[in-house]
Order: sequence, then structure tokens, then C-alpha cells
Amino acid sequence: MTFEEYLNDAWSRHGSESPELLDNFKKQFSLIHSTDEINQMGHLIAHVSGEHMGQWGRGIQLLNELRDHPQAVDKSGLNRFIAALALGDDKNFSLEDFSNSDRVRIYSMTASALAAQNEIVRAGLYLDQAEKLCHSVLDKKDPAHRNLAIAGNNLASALEEKPSLSHEEINLMIHAAFLARKFWEIAGTWLEIERAEYRLAKTFLKADILDKAYSHAERCLEMISQHGNDPLEQFFGMEVMGQIEDARKNHLGREEAVKCMKEAFAKMAPEDQQWCKETLEKMAGA
Repeated sequence: MTFEEYLNDAWSRHGSESPELLDNFKKQFSLIHSTDEINQMGHLIAHVSGEHMGQWGRGIQLLNELRDHPQAVDKSGLNRFIAALALGDDKNFSLEDFSNSDRVRIYSMTASALAAQNEIVRAGLYLDQAEKLCHSVLDKKDPAHRNLAIAGNNLASALEEKPSLSHEEINLMIHAAFLARKFWEIAGTWLEIERAEYRLAKTFLKADILDKAYSHAERCLEMISQHGNDPLEQFFGMEVMGQIEDARKNHLGREEAVKCMKEAFAKMAPEDQQWCKETLEKMAGA
């Protein structure tokens, strides 16, 4: 097996088999033959051990062992992953030796991991620190903006999944979703910006602010239309529109959205249909 084959397989099952992957990461180090592969393995380790497992110490141990690999010539990426996990573990970890760009990336990764572990308050604090640094010292071409956009999306999404939210959590969810939209405007393509509009629509739906939810769903669908009506994007844009129309008690609007979902579904690749089928059935049968 090549490292690329292993990596593709690991990412495809990391959500459902996180404990097994974490137990076997070290056995795969022998497959690594470049510094780029070191960083790819480091990313996978940090993501699984942090966001999926909350096993910060095990992730740090594996990353430190990966630092000793012969191909780990440039250790800067591994150092960022270790720092993010250390902060996630609530360690008194100094970022004094890191650049401002690195600090934004570390704070953003920590915020994403903490959000996935439902440590929402701490996630919000690190998100704020990342945002302040971006505003004050970073050039707009800095790649750290992408990390902050991802963290904002992840925090908003994690809050949306909670059964109920406090007033403070609603405000944090909305702030995080707007933050994702703002920084995808800097770091992303139309696709990421469109998905950020989708996230805002879902966020305002969760907050029961339906006029704003509808407005962002409309923007999402407009961007999809302007860029060729990709079936997968249209499917989920129509899903959130249908949910909003349902909340507004507009049954005709909801039926029209479900009809559009079915049309988009028919145009999808079979592999996309497979994982979208349940969503369609849920909307059509509700």
C-alpha cells in the first residue's frame, strides 16, 4: 500500500472508525517518504485525536514521534498541530515562538477541535483571539484566513446541532457563521462563499430569525444559479429553503423546494445520490 492509498482510505472512514485509526497511526509511519506526507499525516492525527476523540495527549505523543521521522525536515506544520492540541487540552502552552500567522492557525484549529468536543465557550474564546490577530497584523494573502473561515463554520455548525441554545450561544453561533462568511470572501472561491451563505441560512433558521434565514438561502441559491446550477449544491440549497418555508408555514413553498431537490437529485452522480438519499426521503416524507 502506498501512503496516498492509506491516506485516502483513512479519511474516508475516519469519522466512523476514529478509535481504530488512532490505535494504528504509528504503524503507518513507514509508508511516509516526503515532508509533504509528514504534514498530511500530522493533519490526520491532529484531526482524529482532537476533533473526533478529544484525546489531546495521545495526539501530541504521536506527533512528537512523527517529528523524529527522517522525512520530518520542516517541522513547522507539526509544531502547529502540537500547539493546537496542547491548547485544546487546556495546557499552559506558550505561543511566544510562533509567528502571528501561525498563531491564527493554531487558535483556529483549537477552536474547531473544541467545538467538535462541545466545549463551546472555550472554542469561542480562541476564535476571538484568531479574529483579533487577523484584523490587526495579517496581510489578506496570508493562508491563515482560510483556517479562521473553517473554524467559524465549524463552531456555527456545532452550535446548530445542540437541541437548545442559550441567548449567549445563539449570539456566538451567528457571530461564528458571519465570521466564516467574511473570511471565505478573502480566502475562498465562490463555492466556499456560497456554502457560507448556506451556513448563515441554517444558523438563522436555528435562531428562529426566519426573514434573515430566507434572505441568506436566497443568496445561496442565486450564487449556485450564477455558477451553473451544480446539482449537489442546488440540492442542499433547496433543502434549507424547504426547511425555512416549513418554519414559515408556507406549505406551497416547501413543496416547491422538495420538487427542486428531487430534480437536482436526479442529476447527481450515483456516489452523491447514495449519501443524499436519506436527506431527500426525510424532506419528502415530513
